[in-house]
Amino acid sequence: MRRSWVRFWAASITIGVVAAACTRCKRETRSTSAPEPSKSKMSQEVSKAIDDLTQAWIKMHSMSAKVHVKINNAAGKPGETVGGGTYAYAMIDGQPHIRFWMANSYTFQLTETESRITAEAVRHWTDGKFHYKYLHQPELRRVTKMRYDPANVLQIGGPEAFRDVLNGKEVNLIYGEHINGVPMTVFETIPEEGNTKTRNFFDPNTGIRMQIEQLDAAGQATVTITLSEIKVNPELDTDVFQYEVPEGFEFVDETK
Repeated sequence: MRRSWVRFWAASITIGVVAAACTRCKRETRSTSAPEPSKSKMSQEVSKAIDDLTQAWIKMHSMSAKVHVKINNAAGKPGETVGGGTYAYAMIDGQPHIRFWMANSYTFQLTETESRITAEAVRHWTDGKFHYKYLHQPELRRVTKMRYDPANVLQIGGPEAFRDVLNGKEVNLIYGEHINGVPMTVFETIPEEGNTKTRNFFDPNTGIRMQIEQLDAAGQATVTITLSEIKVNPELDTDVFQYEVPEGFEFVDETK
């Protein structure tokens, strides 16, 4: 079964891994329709909405945004996680390039009156072939090179994002939701197991996934990831997507 990137993020944020989705193929040849799930999962209405969003997405050649994260626990323990960072995407030489930088702060609630705060910095660079992950924690400084797997870095549009949306026993469209006054196309996914729900908010004009919410059985958000200050088709220098290994960092090559 395909991983839910929201659940994977909540479980793995301490090691800086974000599960998500992306497309590998060249822009000029990549699919212009959403992946085919089982028919029991997707109505014609959902299918059309996904196709429309995919068409809007492939018209873009680049985008940038700020990313905000809030999780109602601290690495799975009582407390709170708050993160902020930047995201850049561009098609370069027919390959999706991503730079995703985050700084995460963890507040561990030790007792009713006592808490402890720690932090980490996580950076991702991808070039469609390789994925470089920078991780700076209090006791760890490492850059890891690995084969690009779209499930390991946040993606905010395209066919793979919809595979993530469709990863459940039921998917429904929710109407009447807006972000910054813009009506959203919202998918509510009910997983195969458990009593949670995930909502994905897409901008119908760009195909960008603007917000993701994971809801508990009571309908309260346990994970929220939001994009802001979005720029569509900005001019991005290719240097933006070049990884770096700072002095004092270990470099691990997992591709050999």
